[in-house]
Amino acid sequence: MEANYIDLPTVLIYLFWFFFAGLIYYLHRENKREGYPLESDRRAVIVQGYPAVPTPRSPRVKHPALVEDESAPNRLTES
Repeated sequence: MEANYIDLPTVLIYLFWFFFAGLIYYLHRENKREGYPLESDRRAVIVQGYPAVPTPRSPRVKHPALVEDESAPNRLTES
């Protein structure tokens, strides 16, 4: 006898595997942010591998409470 239906546990396990594969892909791609592209002995050859090197990130803006005020006197340099 063959089951011709899809139940909730089947859907959940497939969602988990797709999420897990996406997580591995994302972590492997993010791991390439430093140290890539690799240098090659051959000219005009860029070693990237799969997946390609991600675009550079721009630095995040600090919270306004953490940004030092330029007009405030610096307590460490005052005597």
